[in-house]
Amino acid sequence: MFVEYQDKVFTGHSNTPAIQGGLALNGAWKGFDVALLFTAAARFDVSLTGTYYNGNDDNTVYTETFKEGGNSPKWLVTGAWTEENPNAKYPRLTVSSPTNNNGLASTFWYKNGTYLRLKTAQIGYTIPSKILDYAK
Repeated sequence: MFVEYQDKVFTGHSNTPAIQGGLALNGAWKGFDVALLFTAAARFDVSLTGTYYNGNDDNTVYTETFKEGGNSPKWLVTGAWTEENPNAKYPRLTVSSPTNNNGLASTFWYKNGTYLRLKTAQIGYTIPSKILDYAK
């Protein structure tokens, strides 16, 4: 008896970060103040094919050109296989067709999602009160 997809295994990390955090830094000096907010996440993978609520992967603008009227990124279009570019990094792009298998689950489309983000940066200056008194 033939069983389809016997080569599927769990690999990588979940698409939900196992580690999440933030850091707020505040400082002041001679009337100047600075506030920085960083956020970070680690130990998770992002599937460029898109993993949906039911756990299935499917095509996105990263795997199917003009998916649902969207634009594909330039790096994907210029790096995709064509007859002129047979050693391309990415597979052949197609517009919706029954032969587009790029949306099938594959570790090729999984990318490390780890990030550190500067979410907000604020710089301020407090005008001394004796200068403000002259403005009254």
